[in-house]
Amino acid sequence: MNNRTILVINQYYRPDVASSGQLLAELCEFLSSGGITVHVVTGQPSYTTDAHPAPKEELLNGVIVHRVSLGKSIGKNNMATRFAGYCKFLWRSWILSRKVARTTNPNLVITLSNPPIVGLLGGILAKTRKIPFIYILYDIHPDILIATKWMNIPRILIRAWNYTNSFIFKCATTIIVPSSAMKATLIDQKSLTEDKIKVIANWARPEVKDQGFSTSIKTKLGIPQDHIMVLYAGNIGIMQQLDPILDAAVKLSKMPIHFLFLGEGEKKSELIQRVTEQKLTKVHFLPYQPEQQFSQIVLESNACFVTLQPGLDAYSAPSRAYTFLSAGTAIITLMHEDTELAKLITNEQCGWNVVNGDQLCQLLENLLENPDEYDIKGNRAKKLYLDNYHESIIMDLYLQVIKSHMDIVG
Repeated sequence: MNNRTILVINQYYRPDVASSGQLLAELCEFLSSGGITVHVVTGQPSYTTDAHPAPKEELLNGVIVHRVSLGKSIGKNNMATRFAGYCKFLWRSWILSRKVARTTNPNLVITLSNPPIVGLLGGILAKTRKIPFIYILYDIHPDILIATKWMNIPRILIRAWNYTNSFIFKCATTIIVPSSAMKATLIDQKSLTEDKIKVIANWARPEVKDQGFSTSIKTKLGIPQDHIMVLYAGNIGIMQQLDPILDAAVKLSKMPIHFLFLGEGEKKSELIQRVTEQKLTKVHFLPYQPEQQFSQIVLESNACFVTLQPGLDAYSAPSRAYTFLSAGTAIITLMHEDTELAKLITNEQCGWNVVNGDQLCQLLENLLENPDEYDIKGNRAKKLYLDNYHESIIMDLYLQVIKSHMDIVG
């Protein structure tokens, strides 16, 4: 493994707040600490509209980071801005990636799936340089857009997108996905062979540890200490079921239960409008928070939501669940009961699954009578994480795959 070099390409990377970029940064830093030279080609921070610029090139925690400008195309609040950012990143990172590859002679290329066809760059580079290519696939597109019916995609674009995906899959030496359901989709719907796909779950980003805080988050938000606080944290977008949470908030408006939404996304303005119109005083919204404040919010929450629209587990796997598990916080999954994550949470008895607002309302009413259940489920969540999903466990799984590909070229 000595004198080995990896080239990584992804639009998001530390200090950007996107979870995929944060996970990627921790993986790259882990590889660097083991003696591998890691070059990352990424974009300037762009996940939120208030993102601050970062150095064009820097050595960050042992990783050599190269950034391309996205101009004014930052934020995820509308599709036009996001698409413009994708296009700028793909073109500019392609130019920069080739330059970095020529000067560093990488032994391996890794890409994630931000933007959805960034694997095309990794595939072409790997093919022309005759080196292995690992494709870490967190979301399967355009299938998600088609399933959610969020936008009308012309058939010719769908065909072109699927053709591009087929090329990426063919170029990839190994495809890593975070769930068995996604692996089944690639085999059944994309005609890939089982031996090409590895399932490696995500770890927590961040791993939340118990710590003392001088001022309670509830105090800052004006929530009485003896009231229940349940949290949704993450992307507020098309893949999440969030209206059922507000349905429950309406029915429980007179109960001592507060609902906190933390994050950004294209659906956030709709939720805020509904809260305003229905005068839901126990529903609160916060933007993305610095890591320490985020950890405090999770630790002070009685339970945390993980939501997914029906059928989307075939194309994506929520990563935020592992953060909540690491904190020892009970989880409420809002998704179909046969979803892989819902089964995990209920089978391991570290939370509950509901499929609509009525069931959520009933669950929260029952928990008002049995508040100790939050702690009981939370303790089981912590044990499940430490035994199966701790960062060190998942990193070792990634390292095994990467080592096997390094051996191919060495």
